[in-house]
Formats: sequence, C-alpha cells, structure tokens
Amino acid sequence: MKRGPRPPKISWRRAGRGFERVEALKEASARPLASVASGAEEKKEREKRAAKGKELDDFMEELLGKNIAVKLQGGEAIAGRLLETSRFWVKVENASGDVVYVNKAFITTIHPLGKKS
Repeated sequence: MKRGPRPPKISWRRAGRGFERVEALKEASARPLASVASGAEEKKEREKRAAKGKELDDFMEELLGKNIAVKLQGGEAIAGRLLETSRFWVKVENASGDVVYVNKAFITTIHPLGKKS
C-alpha cells in the first residue's frame, strides 16, 4: 500500500490557557535585515580584537641577529647567533659556523649575550 506525502510536522507549545502552533511564531520572530548587517559588523569587530591580541606571540623578533645562549631542558647549552625563528623552531648558528635547529618546546631559557654582530 502506497502512502502519500507526510504532512509537515507541527509543534505546539503551551501558551496561556491553551496551545499555540510554534511554526507561526517562528515566522514572526525572523530577524530584520538591519540586525543581520549589525551581526556582520560585530564579527568584524571580534576579528579585529582577536588580531590585536595575537600581535606579539613571543619576543624572538627582538633577538634576531643577536648572539644568544640557549639552555635546553636536558641541561645542554647552545651559544651562537639567532638566524631565524618560526612558530615551533629556532635556527641558531654556533661559533664553528654550524646551523642548529632547536624546537621551542625544549628551550628553558634564552640569554642575549651582546649587541648585533
């Protein structure tokens, strides 16, 4: 036996002494276009505030090109010139000219040793 299309699901809610159809209330409570535009403006403001908070993640930019001493978790120390930094890595050139890549997660302290070379 074939059935026809199902009727739309109607929701009811208690209102006063009886019940009301919820579908009719949903149509009446649709947001006006002005509030949609203000929602876009609010989103832009939130993005600006988030960008302001992310301007300075760490102080590695201050040390670029300077001689530093890096102390690692295991107690090992590396002295050299800071060449580059990324989100997770530091590139240091030691005194013998070798380039050493150090993961920031293993660094405990960084000491600036002098002026730019």
